[in-house]
Amino acid sequence: MGDEICVGRKEIVAYFKEIKLLAPHAALKDAWVTIYRWKKKYGLSELIHRRPNGKPMVIKAEIRLWLERTQQLNRLAERRERN
Repeated sequence: MGDEICVGRKEIVAYFKEIKLLAPHAALKDAWVTIYRWKKKYGLSELIHRRPNGKPMVIKAEIRLWLERTQQLNRLAERRERN
């Protein structure tokens, strides 16, 4: 696969650790449970795709855009709370 796609739980967890969404010392099983929870809670279900063989897959560019959008929304919410 190319550098812009992560296939499988290990690669996805490693990428989330790389962009600092997960703690670097998190175990694979615990980290995947966290990602699965985010999938339901924060709309990651649109971003975690399944390959025909059933393996999970993410496109890094989609994750980066989602992260930027989420951070922008968090900043707006903080500003509204202050005012």
